[in-house]
Amino acid sequence: GIKGLIQNENGDMIQNATIKVYQLINHNWQYIDHDVISSMKDFKRNIFFLVVKDSEGDYYRLLTDGSYAIEVQCQGYQTQTQYVNVHNKINQNNAQRLDFILESITNKHVQFKRLLK
Repeated sequence: GIKGLIQNENGDMIQNATIKVYQLINHNWQYIDHDVISSMKDFKRNIFFLVVKDSEGDYYRLLTDGSYAIEVQCQGYQTQTQYVNVHNKINQNNAQRLDFILESITNKHVQFKRLLK
């Protein structure tokens, strides 16, 4: 699986960010319909994964072996996507680390987006 921290450009932890996962299957990105929210204590069990979030700005997501696009969204910040190949090993104790640093959306960004529409 993967785990990591979600921070802003000043190094502050970001709470309530949404982590979306897409898996590459047969050359197509397929959305895995189970988002994770950073930094909220939550326990969810499923036959395929267990998600546990304990502290501010962190996340954890069990994943099977494969290629993934991990997208992080949070209000007031630019969405960021990173790509990762997960290779779980027998008796593996740690998830692969994947941290995100999100940039704030400033008024200039908002004005620029409006001009593009």
